[in-house]
Amino acid sequence: MDTDKHGLDLAEGEVTHSIIGCAFEVLNELGHGLDEKPYENALVVEFGLQGLEFEQQHRYDVLYKKVPVGEFIPPTECPVCGDDVPQKAKSCPGCGADERTGWNEDATRYDGLNLPDAAFDEADTPISNPPTHLVRNITIVVMIVALMFLFVF
Repeated sequence: MDTDKHGLDLAEGEVTHSIIGCAFEVLNELGHGLDEKPYENALVVEFGLQGLEFEQQHRYDVLYKKVPVGEFIPPTECPVCGDDVPQKAKSCPGCGADERTGWNEDATRYDGLNLPDAAFDEADTPISNPPTHLVRNITIVVMIVALMFLFVF
């Protein structure tokens, strides 16, 4: 790709070329099929070897009763409004979405399960009777348990 024809100066073209070269080097070394994090960590190593300045995504420990149970990595771009999320920020300055709301569009409501509102719309759901064989089987089980209690006590 000729970056000069796109209005980029030579320095930006060289940096772009170095970054893409690092990405290919990592891919050639690690191969396909891994999760995102090993590739990111390998790029950090490769950028260091190539002398490229960078800053890796910040990570925050997730603690449960003071015991680490995982880590939280905030997004660099808000999935709700598209604004840039500054490094080390725990919420979007544009819309207020954060890790507590799951970065969802309705940042003011958190149901804990992140269920869609349609999950609670019962007006459209027809109520159906259970199959007769299920009712019969449940009745038989209840009668057997009742008879067992009758004979035991």
